[in-house]
Amino acid sequence: MDPYPISSGGRLRIAQACQKQKMACDMAMRQHRYFFPRLAVLLDAFSLLRPATRAHEVASLRLRLMAEASPRQVDPQERRLALRLRDMRTQMIGLIGDVRACRSCARGYPLPHGRWEGGYCCGGTTENVFQQEELACLRASGTRPRDFRTPRAVHAGCAFRGPRGCSLAPAHRPNLCVRYTCRDLHEEFSKRGIERQVRQLASQIQRTFSEYRSLRSNRLDRESLERFEAETKKISGKRMNS
Repeated sequence: MDPYPISSGGRLRIAQACQKQKMACDMAMRQHRYFFPRLAVLLDAFSLLRPATRAHEVASLRLRLMAEASPRQVDPQERRLALRLRDMRTQMIGLIGDVRACRSCARGYPLPHGRWEGGYCCGGTTENVFQQEELACLRASGTRPRDFRTPRAVHAGCAFRGPRGCSLAPAHRPNLCVRYTCRDLHEEFSKRGIERQVRQLASQIQRTFSEYRSLRSNRLDRESLERFEAETKKISGKRMNS
């Protein structure tokens, strides 16, 4: 005997409720099968366009930039050289224009260099290109953290490399990136009749940057010595008072 007897009307209501529950579950499963794959695609696309590796590299770069002396804190001559280098970088990009050699130099190479057909030399690491002296020069010339704008593309080498080239304005690029020329570029510049101009400007950038590095090194040594002397006087004063 059933200890919990249910009337025929009760059984019907239970059956109807179970049927509604099943229909609701089926509907939810159909929605999930439609929604979640598309959500996964969107998330994958977002992770490609805004990968964590790029975010970490750019965040580190901005912190290292701000760790350098501001334009007002550096020596006047040091700032003049930094500004001159900024002008020469812009001049170099204007001189070489839209080069053809960089459009296909990475074709057939493994990742990350071969992610796109062009920009092989930009497939290296961000840190190796943006060395501290380069960041100091950019900071002295007025580059701000927000000037490090990244492309909406897969992270493939340098954080600022995209399918259409560098996402940075010439004024905010390292001197090395602007003055470096590979063999293919040399051949193209020779055919265009600008090889001599490019070589002269690249040499001028290299010499000016070397002079800037020397001034910066002297300033850092001087500041370090001043801090040491101040600390020594402070310790000596405490000993005399004790």
